[in-house]
This record gives sequence, structure tokens and C-alpha cells, in this order.
Amino acid sequence: MRLNKTELQSRVRRYLDPLTGLILRLGFSPDALTLIGLVLSILAGYHLARGRYAIASTFLLFGGLCDILDGSMARRSGRSSRRGAFLDSTLDRLAEIAVFIGLFWHYQNQMTLQLLTVLALTGSLMTSYARARAEGLGAECKVGLMERPERVVLLIIALYAAPLRIKGIGLLEIAVGALALLTYVTTFQRIAHVIIRLRASDEGDSDRTTPGDPHERRGKVFSFGSRRR
Repeated sequence: MRLNKTELQSRVRRYLDPLTGLILRLGFSPDALTLIGLVLSILAGYHLARGRYAIASTFLLFGGLCDILDGSMARRSGRSSRRGAFLDSTLDRLAEIAVFIGLFWHYQNQMTLQLLTVLALTGSLMTSYARARAEGLGAECKVGLMERPERVVLLIIALYAAPLRIKGIGLLEIAVGALALLTYVTTFQRIAHVIIRLRASDEGDSDRTTPGDPHERRGKVFSFGSRRR
């Protein structure tokens, strides 16, 4: 049976509805929970840098929970806004950076693992940027193997299982290598997906343009130049 990620995420949110209501009754706002999630991720990065895998994983787990709950709280309380969405998206990137900085520090004097960590971080940021840029152009972009929820879950599991090794290679190192690869696979999946969608949209716009109108032609030339930049 094909896994429907959207349906799975909806089920998780429904299971967490009682917790969402409790946090709202305690007086927390969605933005406050977003900030708490960032602080927890920074703490996860700090403990990861010091090799405290279980503690880092626990902080990352609760940070990820905050990331799920803040959106549900905003929708449930009627506080959804573009400002909140912007804050949430931006702080999510900072949270990922904090965790990967901790991982990079942890792998001091291990150049290969540090390189994989940098690739995993840049791939994660590019995956998120591709979606943000696509949606800024009006194209839906909820596709890809390794979106943020999958990245967080993989790291949480890998940190808890970090002491385990397969043929001498730690599970955490395997997870970092997988992230380095799959985040870039996801980025290129999104690039292909968005190019196809925008090409179809551009062709539709072109069909609706009157060929003989010089103003329309000039507009298209200027538009083409802005896209190139």
C-alpha cells in the first residue's frame, strides 16, 4: 500500500489534538511554541557536540513536537497568519543549522564525516529553499523523499541508536550519509517538479497573449530577464 504522507501527518495531528488544546489553555501562543522549539533544537545541538546522543535525541524529539504543535495551535485558535508562517519557517531553518553545527563539532578531526555533515545541512536548506521559492512563484511543491519531518525523525532514531554499529560503521554516521544523499535527491526532485509545472503555466500564459501587441512582447522580454536573475 502506498504511503500517503499528507494523510499520515493529518492522523498524527489528530492524535495530538488533546495536547494542542491543553497547551492553548495554559496560555501559550503558537509563536511562543515556535521559539521553544528553536531553543530545544539549540540544546540538542549543544549536547550532540559533546557526544551526549540520548540527551540530544530527547531535546530534538521535543523540538520536533513543538514544530508540529505550533501550526495546529495556530489553526485551532484562529491565529494563522503570514507573519506566523514566516517566523515558523525561518526558525525551522535556524533549528536545523543548530543541530548540524553540533554534529559538525562532534566530528572534529574526522574530515569525511564533517564533509557529509556539511552536505546534509546544505541539502536540507536547499530542499526547504526550493519549496519556498516555488511557492513564491505560485507553484505547489510538497514533493520529495526527505522533507523536514523525515529528516527530523531519521536523526532522532539515529541518535538513540548511535552506539550501535553495522560492520564497524555507526548508525549515526550511516544516517548522516543518507541525509547528505537524500536531501540533494529531494532538491532535484523539487527542481524537476517545479520546472514542469511552471513550464506548463508559462505556455498557458503565452497562449493567452496576443502576438501582435508590442506592450505584451516587451513585458515578456522584461519578465524573462527577471527570471534569469
